[in-house]
Amino acid sequence: MSDKTESPAIVQKPAKPETSAKPGKATKTVKAEPARPKQHAKAEKSAKPEKATKSEKTAKPEKAAKPEKPAKAPKAEKTAKAAKPEKPAKPGKPGKAANPAAAPLHEGHCKPRKGAEHRLDGSRIEAFLKQLPDWKLIDAGAAIEKTYTFKNYYRTLAFVNALAFIAHDEDHHPDLGVHYGKVIVRYSTHDVGGLSMNDLICAAKVERLPRAS
Repeated sequence: MSDKTESPAIVQKPAKPETSAKPGKATKTVKAEPARPKQHAKAEKSAKPEKATKSEKTAKPEKAAKPEKPAKAPKAEKTAKAAKPEKPAKPGKPGKAANPAAAPLHEGHCKPRKGAEHRLDGSRIEAFLKQLPDWKLIDAGAAIEKTYTFKNYYRTLAFVNALAFIAHDEDHHPDLGVHYGKVIVRYSTHDVGGLSMNDLICAAKVERLPRAS
């Protein structure tokens, strides 16, 4: 026999099988919340609003200015009484036509007139001669004439020069008889074979010339 003793062999116990979870009861899963960092904890707290300064306080709305009262409209004048309508003219009696002889001759102006249709008849000439004192109808109604008297030759020529200006301005010329102390003025229109409105108009303008008789 040898001196060496054999060590007994170590026998390992078999591991216990894990117990399976009982069926029907589900395990509760707990959600792990992440830890909040301390440095942000205060920031998360809602900051208190700063007190508004006096200037920031909402200003009181200004009182709206009272609208000015509209000026009172002036009282309308009383409407004038409606004029009574003129009575209509009785039938059969036409209104009177305006009398052309009543128009002032000296306000007119000469126009080119040729032909017998511009010759004035006796009745019209007589009506217009009322505006021409001391003018006479001569040459069987074909002309008119008047004699102007003066104290001396100087005044006579001054009158003739003024008359010449009228003749030039109206382009209608009279026949003149010039003497020491008088001037004979004769008007007629050769182009109509007698008197025309040009003769009467120029005679009326001559009448308005200043002179010493």
